[in-house]
Amino acid sequence: MKKIKVNDLYYIIQHESNQDFDEIREQCLNDTDNRLWSNYTEQSLNIDHQDVFLSLHSFVNDECIAFSGLFNGDRYPNEVARMANRAYVFKKFRSYRNTINKPWHFGILIPTQIKLNPKNRKLVFISLQERIRQNKTVSNWLANNLPDDWTFVNDLIRTSPGSDSPCFQKIGYKLLTNDYTLNDWNPDKFNEKEWKDKFLK
Repeated sequence: MKKIKVNDLYYIIQHESNQDFDEIREQCLNDTDNRLWSNYTEQSLNIDHQDVFLSLHSFVNDECIAFSGLFNGDRYPNEVARMANRAYVFKKFRSYRNTINKPWHFGILIPTQIKLNPKNRKLVFISLQERIRQNKTVSNWLANNLPDDWTFVNDLIRTSPGSDSPCFQKIGYKLLTNDYTLNDWNPDKFNEKEWKDKFLK
């Protein structure tokens, strides 16, 4: 597979399921600290369904640092895609302050996904799950850590299809063109109180 240099690292465009990524997936699933391991099984992550899926590697020993994809999957309008989909950073390369942001995702993978954008999406977003309890609101990492050209949405946005799905998340989004906005997408949304009233009963 072609290694594309970026800074002192390289990335691989994982076009289809293959032995190379199967080995990366197995390492991810074997991480004992991976609380979300079920998101990365073959059933939950099929890279053939992504617009583009990238793995980031070190030149030193070809070790995989992180991976993520650009995803629509017919969940959103054709103009919209989720970035850093099924994002993962291997334990060795994590730190408290850059688990998902700099430099692996916001520094390299997300800008590369925007540059490639093979299906010409017009609005891209990132979402993070909040654990919202009836007696406590958990602050969202995206609120204070997005790059300047991204916009944080304080409402909870439906990120999974189905009118009964409780999967609403805070998002940050970036417009890639001047002719499509969040209002054009018009996703289902709740404020936190509305979400609690509907789903925490």
